[in-house]
Amino acid sequence: MSRRTALLLVLPLGLTAATQPPAPSTARYKIETVAASVVDLSAVGQGEQRTEFTMTAFVTVTLTDSAGGRVMHAVLDSSTVAPAPPGTPPGTLEGEKGASYHAFIGENGKTQGFTVMGDSTAPRGGALVTQILRDFYPSVRPGFKPGDRWTDSTETKENQNGGTSTIVRVTEYSAGPEAAWAGRQGHQLTAATTFTVSAQADNAGGPTSVEGTGTGEATWYVTGRGEFLGGTSSSAGDLTAMTAFGDFPVKQTSTTTITALP
Repeated sequence: MSRRTALLLVLPLGLTAATQPPAPSTARYKIETVAASVVDLSAVGQGEQRTEFTMTAFVTVTLTDSAGGRVMHAVLDSSTVAPAPPGTPPGTLEGEKGASYHAFIGENGKTQGFTVMGDSTAPRGGALVTQILRDFYPSVRPGFKPGDRWTDSTETKENQNGGTSTIVRVTEYSAGPEAAWAGRQGHQLTAATTFTVSAQADNAGGPTSVEGTGTGEATWYVTGRGEFLGGTSSSAGDLTAMTAFGDFPVKQTSTTTITALP
């Protein structure tokens, strides 16, 4: 999904407005995610520890044409998490209102140079919102038609809050017929993903590492003009958290629905 300043042209008399650069396109989206995590603490006599929450966010995304793709600028209009996971500081998952994000979206939909804008005193993007916007657009083969298939691979590295993580994804796309989503017609894209996760962090109780694999599937909708209408995705991961107190199996699941608003 992923993801240049427009030049000001002085038009000589007699030229039509059609020679001007296309105006930036702006769309607003609703994002709903239901996530769950189950940690097996049987090794320390505590059984399973389950956490589940729902995040709802609204974002405004502006795309500006540029050489080889489009510049994306997104702003988080609002977000909520309910119930808040125990011990999670406000904004950690959902981000803060007004947080902004910047990236370049290639012609194939791949996101490059994704950045949460601002310094440490500015509104920041939460971990979950950032993850969703980083992979917001599906990788679309230019000129695809129903029946086409293609493969995309990505590697995402992050280094923040004293921790590092690497996620490697391989996604198989398949183009289907047009179908309705968010009250509009779009080309249907289905995606099947496999991924690996590797993360390390220094916590108060000592260093923690997380390793594992998972799978995901999605159905996205894109208009003939390349507008992203949204869709649904789900993922499931089998991970192992390695801590100073032992190694603990972790199962994570999530389901996300993205809807382009009128």
